[in-house]
Amino acid sequence: MEYGLAGKEDKNGWIYFEIRRGCYGLPQAGILANNLLRGRLEEEGYYEAHSTPGLWRHKWRPIQFCLIVDDFGVEYVGIEHFNHLLTLLKKYHQIQTNMAGDKIAGINVQWDFPGRRVRIDMRTYIDTLLLTLDWPKPRKRQLSPFIAAPIAYGQKTQFTPEEDTSAPLSAERLLRVQKIIGSLLYYARAVDNKLLVALNAISARQSKATIHTEQLVHTLLDYVATYPNDGIV
Repeated sequence: MEYGLAGKEDKNGWIYFEIRRGCYGLPQAGILANNLLRGRLEEEGYYEAHSTPGLWRHKWRPIQFCLIVDDFGVEYVGIEHFNHLLTLLKKYHQIQTNMAGDKIAGINVQWDFPGRRVRIDMRTYIDTLLLTLDWPKPRKRQLSPFIAAPIAYGQKTQFTPEEDTSAPLSAERLLRVQKIIGSLLYYARAVDNKLLVALNAISARQSKATIHTEQLVHTLLDYVATYPNDGIV
């Protein structure tokens, strides 16, 4: 009754409708939007690189761009080729442009053209995460993201760590561990790959996380609190 659909059902009681805009919460929304955009790009001669998903090129224009959800990071030679892509996107979407190219998908990009270098980072991401978790800055600097097995000097054989026998976490603390891992995973893949080994090791244990697993997560938080603005050059 709320949507005025009374009397519009067929003889079997079903109502069929067409989605003209995005439907919040629809699981298929992402792939439908991507397929629609992909078709429009391909009609104009753009194609996705076979070796690098998310990297698009044109059949003959000197232009390429990375596509992350709805953010385009464009590299081109000749403004007319950039304008061709811009006109295509404006035909179907409301868009904003940032000709300085200093931010994409939440990643800050600092260009140093004379030095032929670029630095990417995600300023304030870690500070915001720590504030959300109410995690204090460690009194002593944590210099490693993971607690490695101690080296037994003088022994030819280095044994693996002993089996974790600590108590399992409650459902609430387990959910907290999983949220922290999820929050740090995108950050690590984007701008701080030094975290990946630690995150992979912790992720393998998160379904049956224990007190020891939680301690590893706390070590990781102390590390990112020590180096909150790391990046890649």
